[in-house]
Amino acid sequence: MAHPSFLPSLLTLFLLLLISSTQPHSATSDSFSPSSPFISAVRSTIDEVQKVLSILSTVAGTGPFGDSRISTAVNDCVDLLDFSSDELSWTISSTPAATTTGDHHSDLKSWLSAALGNQDTCLDGFDGTDGLVKSLVAEGLQTVTSLVGQALQISGQFAYGGRKLLSTTVGGFPEWVSAGDRRLLQETPSGVQADAVVAADGSGTYKTVTEAVEAAPVESTKRYVIYVKRGVYKENIDIKKKKWNLMLIGDGMDATIITGDRSFVDGWTTFRSATFAVSGSGFLARDLTIENSAGPEKHQAVALRSDSDLSAFYRCSIRGYQDTLYAHSLRQFYRECRISGTSYLGPVIRPEGWLAWQGDFALSTLYYGEYSNSGPGAGVGARVKWPGFHVITDPKEASNFTVGQFIDGNLWLPSTGVAYTAGLSL
Repeated sequence: MAHPSFLPSLLTLFLLLLISSTQPHSATSDSFSPSSPFISAVRSTIDEVQKVLSILSTVAGTGPFGDSRISTAVNDCVDLLDFSSDELSWTISSTPAATTTGDHHSDLKSWLSAALGNQDTCLDGFDGTDGLVKSLVAEGLQTVTSLVGQALQISGQFAYGGRKLLSTTVGGFPEWVSAGDRRLLQETPSGVQADAVVAADGSGTYKTVTEAVEAAPVESTKRYVIYVKRGVYKENIDIKKKKWNLMLIGDGMDATIITGDRSFVDGWTTFRSATFAVSGSGFLARDLTIENSAGPEKHQAVALRSDSDLSAFYRCSIRGYQDTLYAHSLRQFYRECRISGTSYLGPVIRPEGWLAWQGDFALSTLYYGEYSNSGPGAGVGARVKWPGFHVITDPKEASNFTVGQFIDGNLWLPSTGVAYTAGLSL
């Protein structure tokens, strides 16, 4: 069963599983200059976000509701609206406090789209409650969503000038990637000089991943590497938005394991159930496993949730049962990762393929897509007849959701050192 708010991430995941090789990198430089109406619209939206945040912040924390699920949902909303405030601010800043591709048009679309979706996630967190608090919060969130939508509409009217510049490369990386980062990204894990070492047996500088993350610098423009030695780490990790450019390196898939068991049934929102959550931009991870062991009976139980813009995961195992990977927002890439759960297209998949979440909610506006699947459950002849469901047969249509198009991969992936294919793999 899929929730409409997860759809862009699911479609991206289905199509990115086809990726297998590399293509040259080119970057775009544009003469972006936001118009006065756009700046005005964004500032009005930020003001509205701050109003809603001010109200929610007074009841965040444990909360006066006597219901832990409501309190968790309120705390989620505070974080999500804080994300929106930042993402909106980046769109009108000449020096945005985030990792950028150098193509302001592409960055702006990504940031505005993320800001548009955060409010829906906020409301989703109130599922399973009596609805009173949700109804009180909904009006302010609807105003924010409407204002972000207006800003997106205005942004579509911009004229983007300038000329495209081919990036000068050094060893396959853009020239603005430092020599140190180039060595780091191409080195074997054992050859990397880490800034911090995590070892459960006490042989490192920290015993838990959380301790190492908390000790990492904030808003760092340099790569900060945390080496996590083989072992099982039972903890829930939340890499906050000010922890930029962190990198986690393990001893290999299934050797370094980070595990937790939060779930919806046990009172957590889907957003907060993640074993590993990251919102700091420019995050990299390689050679490790992230899992949620809650089990299929616990419903939503996320292993990895990412809101990290321009993040990449290389040779990682992501294990769970329902909602294993929550690619919540912004541009992220997965290479040679093993992502497992219960949604495998075997005979257990019912012919209709999809199940409505709540009546006919969003069935005409969602986008569910299937392309080039195989297996006993992959037949599409008896699939649902919703307006928003699409069986993609044309490679040209499918190419809209590939690395080069959907997440602007050519603008940022080369600097991560992760191999990729920009278009469809034939």
